[in-house]
Amino acid sequence: MIQPRFIGDEGAVVWPHTCICGSNSGRLTDTLKEPAGGRVYLCDRCVSALARLHGFVHGDAIDEARAEQQRLADRVAALEQQVQEAVARQTRVVSVDELIAASKAAPAAEPEGVAA
Repeated sequence: MIQPRFIGDEGAVVWPHTCICGSNSGRLTDTLKEPAGGRVYLCDRCVSALARLHGFVHGDAIDEARAEQQRLADRVAALEQQVQEAVARQTRVVSVDELIAASKAAPAAEPEGVAA
């Protein structure tokens, strides 16, 4: 029995560096088998086709799951962007102690981040 190894997006390190279908983009699974033609890798598309062929997945479940995964990844990216924008808009909060210290040090100057 083979013990395949998922290698993700880091790429295939052993020749031929591609899936058996010729694709070398995206995630690959390394089967750790090396017949005469080089190492055997499988891309997501080929793994999906094999899963369907063997009845591990019914219908378009893989496509639906991938679409949902992409939708969630897009949502996460949008939320991260919103957080970055909120942080960029954030004003500095000054404590009362800082205000008192600043007023004693230079009565005419306002502490940093405080609008008059």
